[in-house]
Amino acid sequence: MAAARSCRRLPLLPPTHFDPRSTGLETRLRLRDQGDALKTVTMPRWTLFALLLLFSTACALVAPSPAPPVEPVVATHVPRATTALATPMPRSATPTSLATSTVNPCPEPSHIEPPARDLSLDAYIVALREFLRQGGDPALVSLQEQEELHLGDLTGDGVEEAVFLLIDPDAQQFPPKGHLAIYTCESGEVTLLYHYKPGDWYGLELIGIADLTEDGVAELSFSEISCGANTCWHTPRVWSWQGRDFEARMEDEFLFPFPWYTLQNGALVVVSHGMGSVGAGPQRTITTTLAWTGTAITITDEIFAPATYRYHAFLDGDRALAGGDFGTAEALYRRVAEDPSLELWGAFASTEEEQTWLVALGRWRLMLLQAYLGNSTEAEATYATLRDENAPGTTAYALVGLGERFWRGYQRNDDLGNACSYVMGGVEVPAVLDFLATFGYANPIYEAVHLCPFTASGVSELPF
Repeated sequence: MAAARSCRRLPLLPPTHFDPRSTGLETRLRLRDQGDALKTVTMPRWTLFALLLLFSTACALVAPSPAPPVEPVVATHVPRATTALATPMPRSATPTSLATSTVNPCPEPSHIEPPARDLSLDAYIVALREFLRQGGDPALVSLQEQEELHLGDLTGDGVEEAVFLLIDPDAQQFPPKGHLAIYTCESGEVTLLYHYKPGDWYGLELIGIADLTEDGVAELSFSEISCGANTCWHTPRVWSWQGRDFEARMEDEFLFPFPWYTLQNGALVVVSHGMGSVGAGPQRTITTTLAWTGTAITITDEIFAPATYRYHAFLDGDRALAGGDFGTAEALYRRVAEDPSLELWGAFASTEEEQTWLVALGRWRLMLLQAYLGNSTEAEATYATLRDENAPGTTAYALVGLGERFWRGYQRNDDLGNACSYVMGGVEVPAVLDFLATFGYANPIYEAVHLCPFTASGVSELPF
């Protein structure tokens, strides 16, 4: 429009009217002079055509200057911040309408070679943008080990973005330092929508692109990685594009050792096999589901692999007890006390000591649960078995002493809460806690209150 207004301002011809008496070889024009008076001018037609040609050429030379390109967002993030994330601005629950135009917003494809990898990472990201601007196929980009390319519509406009995870070849660290480069198409051009650099000594892993917030627009899922002497910890991130920047959708920073990620049915599923250290204690596979709750993405489910260690069966019984599933808890405590197929860890105590302690703890928990459920006769019989299996001076005799305190307290007024309070004052408590502390830092830390976690109204506290 600016160009058209400029052409109208060019003083090449005064206001003109064609005279109907013009002949085939010449043209009669009626022109207004500066005093607005009409004058008749006769000229050959070739002269008129020359003037019109001069006018149109001048118009073509008048054009608006192109707008400067928009600079891409470059984010540098310091992970594992201690301050809470700001609540992200929610997107509309209605999916963004897709453009109905059939015009392809990306450049026309061309058969050009991608840039060579002899540049710094920042320079290569710029060169990659130029390659895509010229119609280069992102699938032709040669990816190095641990590099990835994911395609998906992150902005809701119906056009796929190209998300590259690129490794910095000059960074001397483990895990290798990576950058996220996100390219988008608009009006036949390719721009760098976002460039993300993690904090020092952090690596990156791309998980995928999928709608995890139930709004019809896909999110970007990736993980930041930090490694210690024996274990690499992964912190998953889920980002939603909000028009000018990404918003974090995770409720908190969740850490997983050596995980395997998948996107399933609108949720992020994490399978973790445990830490890489003997000091962490016995571990097993845990499957964690992180899903949208309406305001954030958080842990909605955890499934532990079936117990093969006797200690894990004891923990499963305590988890069932804490969740109010008393039938499952009772069955698991019986298994701890009686199942010969369960394995022993044996790293910080002998297998014989571990066997004796865990069988006694299974009996102890079973006795408490039976008393809580009002089955006093069964509870007394279980205590009698505990006492018979652990003579004075043997490994787990401390639990017999705690059992005696429990029954003295309970028989006073049938108050389970008072009985448990009496138990926690026993001199035998430290010996039991010392044994439970031999299973490494990856497992729960038991305190005195956890040994008898019952009140008259329910289960009070367990270390989960």
